[in-house]
Amino acid sequence: MDHVYACHPCNYMVHETCIYIPRIIRITRHPHRLSFTPSLSPGDFSCGVCRKTVDINYGQYFCTKGCHYAIHSKCATREDVWDGIDLEGVPEESIEDEDIKPFVKIDEDTIKHFSHDHHMKLHNNGTIGDHESMFCDACILPIVPLDCFFSCMQCKFVLHEAWACFPRKKYHPLHNHPLVLLPSPSEFYVFPPDFCVEGMFKCKGCDQLGCGFVYECTNEDCVFELDVRCASITDPLVHECHRRDHPLFINMTKGECMRCKSIYNSSFFPRMC
Repeated sequence: MDHVYACHPCNYMVHETCIYIPRIIRITRHPHRLSFTPSLSPGDFSCGVCRKTVDINYGQYFCTKGCHYAIHSKCATREDVWDGIDLEGVPEESIEDEDIKPFVKIDEDTIKHFSHDHHMKLHNNGTIGDHESMFCDACILPIVPLDCFFSCMQCKFVLHEAWACFPRKKYHPLHNHPLVLLPSPSEFYVFPPDFCVEGMFKCKGCDQLGCGFVYECTNEDCVFELDVRCASITDPLVHECHRRDHPLFINMTKGECMRCKSIYNSSFFPRMC
């Protein structure tokens, strides 16, 4: 049986374990800090984690910047959602992320990307030229006509424009710590029994082996890798395979894909159907 603290005149009760819930936290699913409150102003709120309705008469976390965003207290403090750091008393400006640009602009069409030693030139739609057989070094997909991409002015290094502009630090709902972008994994994938493949890693988003650019967890005690394609997926997601008025949300539990029937550790589900 759970022990509770009670205020009899107010008819207010709190579980003993809930007394120690952190006052202010930050999670990777939302860009602002979240503050605990015993009740919310009237409104229609769905939990930012489980997507179920938030009862405004009970305790939950809400955005301190005024966004229409709330999370159940139990959902917000899950180990796979929250990093375990209580930010009460910590000045907000001291933990704001430094905006590290992925490249330096040399001129209108030329950049120096952090992942490469040489300058790279932008090629717009229809100017693919001699690059028909080139592959993007970030996503390892081919450069095709109408793609916008940067190519090295001295070697064959190529990046799709989208990946060249990807931030060097990113928060993603699939993980509870910040992720940093690297041109290759810091640790390579090891096939059983002890066969190591240089530049290869296993993406935690799609559970597939890959190479190219990778987002890695900044926590030394954590091993989490995400390829750029999975890192680019938004939450919620509007996909062509489903109704536009029924956005898909990330589900942290295993689910069966309705297209290929495969079972994945994380999946997307519609809240409306």
